[in-house]
Amino acid sequence: MSRDPLAVVIAVVIAVTGVVATGSAPASAAPTASAASGAGRGAGVSLPRLPGRYQVGTITRELVDHSRQDPFAPTPQPRSVLVQFWYPAARAGQCTPAPYMSPATAAFEEKAAGLAPGAIASIRTHACVGGSAARSHAGWPVLLFSPGSGTSRSLYTAMAEDMASQGFVVVAIDHPYDAEIVEFPDGRVVLRDQPPEGPTSNAVAVVVRADDVHFVLDQLPVFDTAPGGPLRDDLDLHRVGMFGHSMGGAAAAAAMLTDDRIAAGVNLDGSFYGPVVDAGLDRPFLLMSSAGHDIRTDPSWVSTWANLRGWRRDLELADSGHLTYSDIAVLYGPLHLNAVLPPAAVGTIDGVRAVDIEQTYLTAYFDHFLRHAPAPLLEHPDPRYPEVLFMG
Repeated sequence: MSRDPLAVVIAVVIAVTGVVATGSAPASAAPTASAASGAGRGAGVSLPRLPGRYQVGTITRELVDHSRQDPFAPTPQPRSVLVQFWYPAARAGQCTPAPYMSPATAAFEEKAAGLAPGAIASIRTHACVGGSAARSHAGWPVLLFSPGSGTSRSLYTAMAEDMASQGFVVVAIDHPYDAEIVEFPDGRVVLRDQPPEGPTSNAVAVVVRADDVHFVLDQLPVFDTAPGGPLRDDLDLHRVGMFGHSMGGAAAAAAMLTDDRIAAGVNLDGSFYGPVVDAGLDRPFLLMSSAGHDIRTDPSWVSTWANLRGWRRDLELADSGHLTYSDIAVLYGPLHLNAVLPPAAVGTIDGVRAVDIEQTYLTAYFDHFLRHAPAPLLEHPDPRYPEVLFMG
């Protein structure tokens, strides 16, 4: 079973996966997501509460790579990417709540999915816009994130906020002309423009994403040294990891192959593309998958797994779907997404429970390989999480 991208309109964004219609994929109490009745018509929906000790701040920036032409733009121009930081924030008396999506992006997705105007604005995040990062003796470890093909970074807000609340700086990248829509801070909008999907075009897209990652890594010292900046002296660029969903997971592996600044990586349910399949990696790499997708069923996983020479693990989340590794897991019910997205996309596992499990294992992984914390959770099944199957 592969996880190649496909364009399929979903309620909050247009997510992409090749098997969304066919993939199928209570132990301990999990955080809850709340919703008033009729959330799809604009009532409030809250993302799951944060498990960490830190408040969360967020900023969004455009970065322009003048050394590289955009391979997808209709006219010659430097490659631009949009990045959003989520970080542990210093406690402040006032908070400007971060919107779930920027205005044009929200309007685009609502129209595409047939949601009432304001439905996406009703999704309540936990982050505050701006504000200084909380102080850390050695700086916070940095986690790069790449979303699924055709998908906005916003669809992974719960995951990003969760990691930030536990002491990581998450840097999520929107890849223009790949995401269905990217809205830059100046209001400029770039829509998706990609060739027909297939192994060749997917491999090209992964290369561009990996180049985006390298560029973003090159720019992070600017944020760490900017006078008066919210992240000044707060990024530990010697402790960098990367994770991604679907094609973003493939991009994480591709970026690791050519950039040894990335110490550990995670692929959330995405097929692999490009040289990394045969070359493998010599650093830690975690695979997490939906039900029925593992190192036995996806040929790209079979080949890549054989060439992973560092620490490796394949964990499968029982009763999940491909989009369980996104905010759709918790928004599916409150926003009545069953009208536009088949149930197999999220499986039968409770969405909030799934997010709690995913975040628990991601935190344990990055705590272990970036902070050297013990991680027995990664070594054998845990009775608190019977949904997690150790496949390799």
